[in-house]
Amino acid sequence: MPATSEPAEPKASQFLYAKLCETCERLNPLDVSWNVYKDGQPFYDGLGVIFPDDPVFEAGTYEVAVRFKSTHVTAKGEIEFGDDGKQIGELNLNGGSAVMFAYASDDKTTAADPILYEFFEIGADGPASEALTEAASSNADTYLPAGRYLVRATHQDISETAEIEIVAGQATEYAFDMRIGFLLPKAVLSAEGAPATGIDYEVYRTQADADAGSGRVSFMVGERNAPEALRAGDYVIKALLDYGNRPPISVVRTFPVTIRGNETATPTLDMQAGLLSHEIANETGKSLLNIDYVRESDGKRAAYYNLGGTHTLALAEGRYFLRAMISGGQTFDSDPFDITAGQTTNVKVTLR
Repeated sequence: MPATSEPAEPKASQFLYAKLCETCERLNPLDVSWNVYKDGQPFYDGLGVIFPDDPVFEAGTYEVAVRFKSTHVTAKGEIEFGDDGKQIGELNLNGGSAVMFAYASDDKTTAADPILYEFFEIGADGPASEALTEAASSNADTYLPAGRYLVRATHQDISETAEIEIVAGQATEYAFDMRIGFLLPKAVLSAEGAPATGIDYEVYRTQADADAGSGRVSFMVGERNAPEALRAGDYVIKALLDYGNRPPISVVRTFPVTIRGNETATPTLDMQAGLLSHEIANETGKSLLNIDYVRESDGKRAAYYNLGGTHTLALAEGRYFLRAMISGGQTFDSDPFDITAGQTTNVKVTLR
């Protein structure tokens, strides 16, 4: 029995052509999808390759809506076919491409991964609130209609933005600096002491920002197992200690730290603090309202506590006294005592 041959593939009979700019070459017809209308009625839907079984484009003018690949580069207009069955000219899509890159190393060659690029059209009122639904990757063409865009690049928890101009028929390149490192601090009561429990960290760019409490870059709650991602550079950590997660914050210290690309900084922060364990017996017959922990050097309150009985907290190294307030506004001051870093001071006070 003779072998049967495969039927020959049909040959294209006509093509539909588009281009990205007025002077650009024709695009591959297989890269462009078309919705074609004749006299206001649907005539053809599909790619720009017309086969004998498809409608025949006779001489005349057709209305079209066109998309380049699956991008936002679209156009509406008219195309014309001549008597020879060929399209006259091309439909101009007026689009270009964005070629984005985000580097994570000092030599600017290592790509940040993973990376998310988002494109926001910039109009008369500024950037759009919603990003275009484009799946963009580094060093690849992302085709967009000509115009201005705000591009947001996100790597880990770090985002950077830039404004770019897409020119029809051209590729616009931009590189984002995504050199990031990681921060995983640990606080201790003293150089030789135990971990400082009940610790939070605020991260600032400068000491002035940390002192003012403005321009905070990051807030890290509690002791962490996973590091915080930060742009490479110099920072100031403000460590906030309330000891055992029992407010208020009683010790605050700042520490400089340098974050290097692709490295994890693990500073040990010496809070230079000791513990105060106190027991207060109230024999006045009145309610104990509040306890202040007062620095002897300047008479300022370092912390407070609004319950009686026993309590343990952390205080910065120094000399203090307790000031107890009872109902009626009467106050009692204890004898001074010293707080030594890494040690526990025990104080008993009886109010009479």
